[in-house]
Amino acid sequence: MFIRSLNHFVKKSSNACLSIEIRRALSNGSFVRQLFEQETSTYTYIVADGKTKDALIIDPVITTVARDMQLLKQLGLRLRYAINTHIHADHITGSGRLKALLPDCQSVISKTSGGKADIYIEDGDEIEIGDKDDKNQRLILEC
Repeated sequence: MFIRSLNHFVKKSSNACLSIEIRRALSNGSFVRQLFEQETSTYTYIVADGKTKDALIIDPVITTVARDMQLLKQLGLRLRYAINTHIHADHITGSGRLKALLPDCQSVISKTSGGKADIYIEDGDEIEIGDKDDKNQRLILEC
């Protein structure tokens, strides 16, 4: 299975949104898990590398951080990044709470968004999780 994009994401535009694309086939137990927060109709995604158990979360919602933490724990995953595709007027992001609970987690957002984060990305930047020594086993998200 090769995932070219997640339909939830809007294209990068002048309003500082990110479009994220997974750039390799998911194998060795790697996966994408889609979650839904009903009150704000927000989709959250957990992307994980099956070999290293490294994970990232896309568009976490503050009211579902406990749910997300429970799932990460159940699956034995280590959260490395909390990525926001845009500034969320529809809900409060859960990135800050995740970072407080998991100090090794870094927040990520578009450089042009005006939002606060540990890592600022631009069009064409890549975020990697997985085995850094094995190019065929890394999960790469192009932004």
